[in-house]
Amino acid sequence: MIDDETAFIRQCIDALHDYLGRKILERRRLERMLGDSGLGGYLNHRQQALLAHMAKYPETTYTIEGHRRSNSVSYHTARKDLDALAQMEVLTRATRRGRKLYYRMHPNFPANLGDATGLLG
Repeated sequence: MIDDETAFIRQCIDALHDYLGRKILERRRLERMLGDSGLGGYLNHRQQALLAHMAKYPETTYTIEGHRRSNSVSYHTARKDLDALAQMEVLTRATRRGRKLYYRMHPNFPANLGDATGLLG
């Protein structure tokens, strides 16, 4: 019985190590992509996390409210983050339903990352 529980715990720890290894590789890939594009120094950690999510789930639609809640920031900060990414053509304003504005991955992402630094002044 104890051997079974110990084996299960070891299996869980191994799975955790595998998961963390994948996350580290994803983060390094994103950092390399941002470094190559020159954007790394211009994006805050919230925007970088959104790019990582967007690269993994390209069909996701983002809202200011969702970005605000997931990052525990004000509405103004969330909107500023998303609008900056839209200005760099990383995101595109997809639609507006009522007062809610939806953002999606820009059709040229990630090809346009190298060109986006020119928009930053």
